[in-house]
Amino acid sequence: QAADVRLQVVKVLASLRTPAARDCLIRRVLTRRGWIPWRRLAPKSSELVVAVNGLAAQWADDSKAAAVLRVAARSSDPEIRSAAGVTS
Repeated sequence: QAADVRLQVVKVLASLRTPAARDCLIRRVLTRRGWIPWRRLAPKSSELVVAVNGLAAQWADDSKAAAVLRVAARSSDPEIRSAAGVTS
């Protein structure tokens, strides 16, 4: 049930075009590995796919979101690439 609630929250955030929503979605999509400074995608989940899709739909023209979408576009997972707006 908690996962369902989290997914609903991410869906609501993905529908909003506010900087706070964008930043929450970015934090949901990216993760750090230990102390290593670069970021990578969090493990795949329904929440991740919805968050990436929301960033692509609402924030593709934003530099912060675009950087995250570039990471998602390089994913080996076709569903994540599709959520990021990659068509092929």
